[in-house]
Amino acid sequence: MAIYAAYATCRLADDLADEGGAADPALLDRWEHEVEDAYSGRPSHPVTRALRHAAQSYPIPKEAFLGLIRGCRQDFVKNRYANFQELLDYCDMVASTISDISLAVFGVLNADTPRLGRRLSTALQLTNVIRDVAEDARRDRIYLPTDELAAFDVTETDILRGNAVPGLKPLLDFQCRRALTFFDGARDLPRHVEPDSRLAVSLMAGVYERILRKIMKEPLRIFKRRVALNPFEKASLILRCARKI
Repeated sequence: MAIYAAYATCRLADDLADEGGAADPALLDRWEHEVEDAYSGRPSHPVTRALRHAAQSYPIPKEAFLGLIRGCRQDFVKNRYANFQELLDYCDMVASTISDISLAVFGVLNADTPRLGRRLSTALQLTNVIRDVAEDARRDRIYLPTDELAAFDVTETDILRGNAVPGLKPLLDFQCRRALTFFDGARDLPRHVEPDSRLAVSLMAGVYERILRKIMKEPLRIFKRRVALNPFEKASLILRCARKI
């Protein structure tokens, strides 16, 4: 399916930034060439060959993949964010680009669809930022805005070591509540895409919002284990979303 080919292309770029190591950012350069080759009809990788077929059937913008790769490349050279606007700019590269890719397959019904899609993609990325605080810290990356750490009297060392200082829980609660406003701003997105895509969009939003709400109940759990939904929660969510479609 086209969406799987597109997501696999994005996933590989993300993995190269996370697992490739700062000593070898050239891996992303090679992947960028692969994406270019997919659109010029000369892909050599199984994923980009699948992308080639997908791009022939759907108006998937090449520029969105290139923007995502630019965002992934930034991870090699920037590991702190001074304020929320800087974080939003990063989200625009690594998340809003994925929204543009996804909507090319899911279908854009009106002028509001791209705006709502970007709201949701930002909500998903902010959820990832919160959920992966400990994992990112092990790579010496802190995406939580530096000025907001200071406002809650939390230091970089506290994040890197997972110190349960008094301000850490309120800081994470603040991050979660702000991310929820982006989910709230994207509530109408499912009805702005093609009918056969609405369940997929609803599930995507639902899974991440439930993860965010689980974190809100016990924010410091993110330093102990990766927060995810259990099979019962996933089944319940599927039934709930299906009833709404």
